[in-house]
Amino acid sequence: MIPPSMMYMIALIMLGYILAILGLKRIVGPILSKVVFYYFLPIIMFNAFAKAKLGYEFYAIVALVIFYIAVGLLVSLIYARFRKLDPPTTASVVISSVFQNTAFMPFPIALALYGNITPCAVYSFTLTTIHYPTIGVLAAIVDRKGNVLYNAVKKLITMPVIPAGFIGIACNMIGATKYFPQNIMEVIGFISVFGVYLSAIVVGTGLPHPKDVSRKIEDYIFFILGWRHILSVLIHIILASLIISRSIWFKQVMLEAIMPPATGNTVVAFVYGFNVEAVAKSTVLSTVISLVQVTLLLLLGVL
Repeated sequence: MIPPSMMYMIALIMLGYILAILGLKRIVGPILSKVVFYYFLPIIMFNAFAKAKLGYEFYAIVALVIFYIAVGLLVSLIYARFRKLDPPTTASVVISSVFQNTAFMPFPIALALYGNITPCAVYSFTLTTIHYPTIGVLAAIVDRKGNVLYNAVKKLITMPVIPAGFIGIACNMIGATKYFPQNIMEVIGFISVFGVYLSAIVVGTGLPHPKDVSRKIEDYIFFILGWRHILSVLIHIILASLIISRSIWFKQVMLEAIMPPATGNTVVAFVYGFNVEAVAKSTVLSTVISLVQVTLLLLLGVL
């Protein structure tokens, strides 16, 4: 049975989708995305790390994400070489396969199902830290210039969610949060929850219009979908079963495993000259599959 809290999140996602169908996608989507990413996500990340008990599972998820990314990069690059894809398409296949939506979509679902998002926050923080340097390397290959790697690393450093995460971890480790006024922490907690709700609307604005799904699907799109929704699941379930013992942490890792490609990948593809259509098309199709997978795994009791 789907819990009421999850139904509320589905309602918010549908609200975003209605806005998109009404033709407001290009207006509401970008604005909400930027507001959530630059203002709410840093607070969400700080709140998650500052309050959580960062024990063994914290380091286990970090190790799991690093191993998963390494395998994903290797397999996607081998596939691209085997299929003799051009550099822009290779870059798009790599980022769409390996780097999924770790915040906008899983955060509201995790909050609805488990009442906290700490495991998802750890996962998202780790993957995001590796995401942009990887993009820089791929962009340098496509553009054949070294400065794009520098720009990608610079962008990573200036992303507020990264320092917010490190500050939250530092405050947790030295016990600084116990000196924060209780009302301040309550406000931070309220803002975090509100930001998660807003991210659910963002997910809805990114869902595809039915007419956009009927276009031709290239074979490398099937590879991306296969990686995201079959191979990724297998890798995560094997690794998580071996190194994560707490049920909620395990379930949130599996939730991250079935997420679609990161929505920001489309912007990255446009900026750095990757295959924009490949990224956009795989993101659209994968988002639909992810919502179906979440529902099925929830009904089966896996999530």
